[in-house]
Amino acid sequence: MKKVLITGGTGMLGRALVKAFVETKKYEVEFTYHKDSEEAEKLSKKYKIKSVKLEKANKLSDDYDIVVNSAGVIGSLVETERVTIDDWERTIDTNLTLPFLITKRMLPHMRSKKWGRIINISSIYGIKAEEELLPYNVSKHGLLGLSRTVAKEYAEYGITCNSVCPGTIRSDMVENVAKAYTKNEREKKAYYKSMTDEIPAGRLAEPEEIAKTVLFLASEDASYINGSTIVVDGAFSC
Repeated sequence: MKKVLITGGTGMLGRALVKAFVETKKYEVEFTYHKDSEEAEKLSKKYKIKSVKLEKANKLSDDYDIVVNSAGVIGSLVETERVTIDDWERTIDTNLTLPFLITKRMLPHMRSKKWGRIINISSIYGIKAEEELLPYNVSKHGLLGLSRTVAKEYAEYGITCNSVCPGTIRSDMVENVAKAYTKNEREKKAYYKSMTDEIPAGRLAEPEEIAKTVLFLASEDASYINGSTIVVDGAFSC
């Protein structure tokens, strides 16, 4: 049975990923969390799986066969000249440095087994830019470079490394951004409408839709997909 690590397991996308992998009954699933110990305990009990409070990558074991780097933060919502060093470092550390450190830690095990799957959750803002999201944009662009480099270096060992670039997902993160830009429910409703009006599919992505894409990339059926950027955005970036 393949051993799976999902980072950021307590967010809406993280929970969907945990659920998708557990329900296949093909994987031994573990997840990390940062602050939400209550949600982590609920998930652990519900699925009878292990959770790890993650501060540093070296707290993890190094024998996972599949890694899904899903933990992420938005950081500041200001123009570039107003971005603080603290916001920059926190966003880059969470969204890019942590996936690098986890990937680096797991590669020797994957190479010894001649099999591995690394799936990095980037964003459509990993392939384009959005105003007032400099640290987030940079971190998600960086994940694509990380994925492509690892894919090229380790393909001969049966290891694949791919990026998934979701469009705007119905999630806690998006809800927090909506709250930051609006003052009341009427404004928030209008804000969401303005987002969906720009998406040809006419709606936000559901976390479960992203989870199904990740589940496929983790499977044997995706063995020749490597270094790819899979966009799941309802045709927004077309």
